[in-house]
Amino acid sequence: MFGSVARLRQVAVTGVPATATIVAARRTASAIGAELLVRLDLVILGRPVTRHVRVRFHHAAEGRPGRSLPVRTDPADVRAMIDEWDLL
Repeated sequence: MFGSVARLRQVAVTGVPATATIVAARRTASAIGAELLVRLDLVILGRPVTRHVRVRFHHAAEGRPGRSLPVRTDPADVRAMIDEWDLL
């Protein structure tokens, strides 16, 4: 969920819903409040993407390899994506 704020706002409004498959998940040493910062290797629309994402405590068990994660993305550039954990 990182990138320029303007780009992420654009994806939030005009991006298409997609499903990301989690290939690998690695915890980082960082957190934002009680939310973990996790490095996820994903496949979105058939393309590999690596992103650092915030994971709320109650979704921590969902972020493991093989699981699906709803995202909103730009099909032309899947690196611009917003995770939608609350849709799980």
